[in-house]
Amino acid sequence: MKFWFSIRLLMAVVLFTLIITTSVRFVAGNTIIYEFLFARNGVSELTGIQPSDLSVIAQQVKEYLVGDRTDLNIKALVYGETLHLFTAAELSHMYDVRHLFSLTFQTQLYSFFLLLAVFALSLLRLKKRVLLELALWIQSGALLCFSSIAAVGIASLVAFPQLFELFHMVGFPQGNYKFNSNTSFLVQIFPLGFWKEITILIGLISVLSSMIGLLVAFYIKRQLRGIKMCRY
Repeated sequence: MKFWFSIRLLMAVVLFTLIITTSVRFVAGNTIIYEFLFARNGVSELTGIQPSDLSVIAQQVKEYLVGDRTDLNIKALVYGETLHLFTAAELSHMYDVRHLFSLTFQTQLYSFFLLLAVFALSLLRLKKRVLLELALWIQSGALLCFSSIAAVGIASLVAFPQLFELFHMVGFPQGNYKFNSNTSFLVQIFPLGFWKEITILIGLISVLSSMIGLLVAFYIKRQLRGIKMCRY
């Protein structure tokens, strides 16, 4: 019993990780979301870059973070003048951001294969009972996701700037993430409001995924109860 309880806890963490990393990947790879948040945060008015050019920038940043693009030397019209948008320091920071995204996507992949491997081994051991165990994994992972999102959500409402700073201190210990918001196009294109709203969106997608998971777990358990009752 202790062994399977430990497996259940492990799979809850794996499923939670899979939900969060998949949500991050979906958002990071969706330029429509970038464009929507640019508009909501008045990025065009703040930077002097036309919305159509911001759409191009969104595509280039997306390709850099989740695609095969290896550089972020972007030019754009700023109040009618062609400028290089990002400084060497900003490009260095974005390189680190890209590395962090790469680690996130690797974690997503490893979590998926670990889930498959443990499920396959459990199938060999538990046979027909594995579906009930799977339902319990999903249920535990979804509840872990709910509680984690709730905690982060409350913290974000109370002190998002401090939480954002803490994330950068942990994720970028080299400290190359502080720029002047009056002169930095990186900060102006991706202001604090952009990150707050994208965090909320990732949370909502994760919660929705968890709700779907709970429904699947409920359906599996209900079907298994129906089969058990038919035997009596």
